[in-house]
Amino acid sequence: MAIDDEGTIFDVVVNGEGQFSLWPVGRGLPDGWRTAGFSGPRAACLAHVGTVWRDMRPARLAAFLATGRDEARATLAWGGCHGAGAPVHSLIAGHARARPDAPAVIQNSGETSFAALESRANRLARHLLALGLAAEERVGVALPRSAEMIAAFLAVLKAGGAFVPVDPDHPAKRIAHVLSDAGVGIVLTTRNLSARLPSLAGARVVACDGLPLSGLDDSDPGIAVHPDQLAYLVYTSGSTGRPKGVAVAHGPLAAHCLATGELYDMTSQSRELHFLSVSFDGAHERWMVPLAFGGAIVLRDQALWSAVETLDAMARHGVTNAGFPPRYLHQVAEWALETGEAPPVRLYSFGGEGMSPATFELVKRALKPQWLINGYGPTEAVISPLAWKVPASATFSGAYAPIGKGVGPRQTYVLDDDLMPMADGEAGELFIGGEGLARGYHGRPGDTAERFLPDPFAGAGGRMYRTGDVVRRRADGVIDYLGRRDQQVKLRGFRIELGEVEAQLAELDGVSAAAAALREAPGGTMLVGYVVPAAGAAVDAAVLRATLAARLPGYMVPSRILVIDRLPFTPNGKLDRDALPAPQAHVAPIRPPRTPLEVDIAGIWREVLGLADVGIDENFFELGGNSLSALRVLARLSRLLPGRSVTIAQLFNHQTVATLAVALASGTVEEHAVVHMRRTGSRPMLYCFPGLLVSTREYAGLVEHLGPDQPATAFICYSLTEDKTRTVSVEELAGRYADYIRRTSGGACTLLGWSWGGILAYETARRLAGEVDITFVGMLDVCALDAEFAIDAEVSLTEDERAGIERRIAAWLPRTRMRADWEGLIARMDAEVYTRFLAYVLNSPEDLPLDGPEIGSREHIFWTLIENAMIFRNYRLERSDLPIRAWIAEKSIERGFRLVDWRHYSSRVEAVTRVPDTDHLDIVTATAFHASFAEQLDASLRSRLPASRLLAAAR
Repeated sequence: MAIDDEGTIFDVVVNGEGQFSLWPVGRGLPDGWRTAGFSGPRAACLAHVGTVWRDMRPARLAAFLATGRDEARATLAWGGCHGAGAPVHSLIAGHARARPDAPAVIQNSGETSFAALESRANRLARHLLALGLAAEERVGVALPRSAEMIAAFLAVLKAGGAFVPVDPDHPAKRIAHVLSDAGVGIVLTTRNLSARLPSLAGARVVACDGLPLSGLDDSDPGIAVHPDQLAYLVYTSGSTGRPKGVAVAHGPLAAHCLATGELYDMTSQSRELHFLSVSFDGAHERWMVPLAFGGAIVLRDQALWSAVETLDAMARHGVTNAGFPPRYLHQVAEWALETGEAPPVRLYSFGGEGMSPATFELVKRALKPQWLINGYGPTEAVISPLAWKVPASATFSGAYAPIGKGVGPRQTYVLDDDLMPMADGEAGELFIGGEGLARGYHGRPGDTAERFLPDPFAGAGGRMYRTGDVVRRRADGVIDYLGRRDQQVKLRGFRIELGEVEAQLAELDGVSAAAAALREAPGGTMLVGYVVPAAGAAVDAAVLRATLAARLPGYMVPSRILVIDRLPFTPNGKLDRDALPAPQAHVAPIRPPRTPLEVDIAGIWREVLGLADVGIDENFFELGGNSLSALRVLARLSRLLPGRSVTIAQLFNHQTVATLAVALASGTVEEHAVVHMRRTGSRPMLYCFPGLLVSTREYAGLVEHLGPDQPATAFICYSLTEDKTRTVSVEELAGRYADYIRRTSGGACTLLGWSWGGILAYETARRLAGEVDITFVGMLDVCALDAEFAIDAEVSLTEDERAGIERRIAAWLPRTRMRADWEGLIARMDAEVYTRFLAYVLNSPEDLPLDGPEIGSREHIFWTLIENAMIFRNYRLERSDLPIRAWIAEKSIERGFRLVDWRHYSSRVEAVTRVPDTDHLDIVTATAFHASFAEQLDASLRSRLPASRLLAAAR
């Protein structure tokens, strides 16, 4: 039910076909419609819709209403909640009674049993009570990493207080802020450390190493705690630079620890390496969970261990579980790979930042675990509310490891800006609801209200936390992390996700670890990449940068890449970006334009790219240019130089102001759709054919992978050239390509076509057969025609449907600037094609566009799709004996795409390769495809060498 601005009340109604609508209450319903009945999460969602429906995008609202109740639960990830049960310290006490002599805390200096830990904690709790500790009173704990530290945490909980962990190695200013902001009444520390702590008015400093506790009763003080009672305050980095205290209660904490222990398969035989600094909330999960399940923790020393020390401790103490930040885990894995010895750890967990596929594979190969867990979560949702647990055989694609599903008493929502659920596969912001949330920020009601919102999908009083993380949920419920909404960096007007740059850097050959950061330099702010070479590897920063340029947009390619020995880490083991070195080497000054033509070109680049200044030696694409902005430059150059031939290919082939000015001034005629990816090399030329609406840069990564001896030429799609609204045919385009290849190939070549470019490559090869030696024709995920225009697809429209569509088109044509183009295209359609065009318009979810004819506009794309469908409808593949090798995207098969089966058209299909974790759009840039293509191309070329040359190559 909803209410509009005039007070009209609407209800949700449904017809027999399952279609939903909003209808004024009290007005007679249309025939066949009835009031829809919803309950549970769907009803809760509709109540939320009632408050914001006027601002919803209709398609989004309809899509959600059209789901069934089960689908709605899946969309919202509506999970069952677990009761909190006993508090964590009570669970640990139970193991002290059942197995008093079992080890609880293990250090290099010795072991502490459950009984000894419990006794110490109980005595200290009684001392705190004697000091007058009240329920929820905050107690600072600033102790070295030791069994005494764990006992202190337990003592505060047993006495009904709330502990505030402090890492003694943190700066004094931060420690002072934490203790002051928390309002601690007592600080537990040592005599040595007490001198380093700031003085706090009204706070009592207790040196634990000088307390006479032996005479106190060591039985449990028996203080009852309520599930809503405060257990601890942990301080996180604030957006203002001042840490904020997150308040966590006993109930959510206990429920989380129980669910996490089950996820980690914790038992009394488990031994967990405790690595993280206690200032990090994850550190408390990693001592509470093992002890609550009767296991033991192996506590590292106060100083951060090296990878060698960590591996030695895990092997010596029989560690079964270990958790690290991804970058540190990478170092541990590298060392293990070098020594060839993996410790007996069955499960590694990681979190705090994204893990790249390269590090994930290295960990599996070097450390040989049985299970891996990516634990994700903001402190505000109690440590790690989501987790991705997989066996060591698992793989993943994308920049980061998935963050998995909700753990324990939580719900996970992926919502849009209107707080409406996103469909599977769509990006949205992650919200976390349920019982497993913190109270909020200590002493900051405004910040709490901003991030902890009423949960519109839960009952009264339900809350959800706004994470600020952009994610998408897969069909299987697993959530992928995409980046931060509020912590991107901005450079030259472009928003850059540093994690994406780092993930790409880390995947480069010879790179062990990588980071990226903005740094100030004499020429202004620049993006700098940092790489740590793998053991025994020599890396060239210039080569790395060139390789990265083929994989990322120009604005995301670091201006400088520095090779460093190691990455700096914080005490928590996370990357310390502030400690990364600033680039010191000389940065070449920007050369200003020298001629009137250079001045004009530079001015156009500044306008199109939104830059303050452009030097004549700067690369257009490295400045942030792309195919569409190149076309806008082309349009302005054409107006600037009337009567002179200016083509998009010229900008792709001459990517600086200086070289483009020379090319334009010379008047040399260049092929208007040919881009020279690499001009030199001894192997037969590789010709790359474009997909629809594609330039050539999509092939840059492949060309880079193939190496300097592989020359390559790519063709720009006709739809991105001056032919964009001129009707062409497959035969005409293939004829042009064949003529060019005859002139330039030197008698031998390889062809590769992606998407509809595969059809063009095939027809071009047919025309070259017998004239040019073709290594093979590569087919990259070539799909059959769209269903509306497929020759064998039946289309049926009712008279009312036909009339309605024609009225839409008749009202649209006078309003579009492409009217003459559309009328000419429609006039060339026969009756069957016209019917299919109407069906296409009927099934189009949006209004007919009016923003053409500029390339990249919705109308230009719509025109290209319709014309392209007509072009291919009028073309029929004919059989040949061409050598064919095909690569198919795994997700194209899973989604049921109609892929061309080349066995129907060639008697020489030599290989069909399925490329894992790719879809139709990203297969061309996937490293798995690059590697497979290179391997098959090498094999094909070797098979054509005479025996004498094969022997020479082998030597």
